[in-house]
Amino acid sequence: GSDAFIYTVKEGIEERRKSTPHVQDYLDHKFYLDYSMYAKHRGKIKM
Repeated sequence: GSDAFIYTVKEGIEERRKSTPHVQDYLDHKFYLDYSMYAKHRGKIKM
C-alpha cells in the first residue's frame, strides 16, 4: 500500500514564509557530525 496526503495552504502563508529559514539557509550553515557524537545522541554509547 501507499499513503497520500493533500495539503491546503491558507491565507497568511506569505507572512509565515518570510519568518522561517529557507532550505538554503540550512545548507549554508551545515554542521558536520562525527560518528562519536552521532552514536552518543542515538543512544548507541551509554555514558
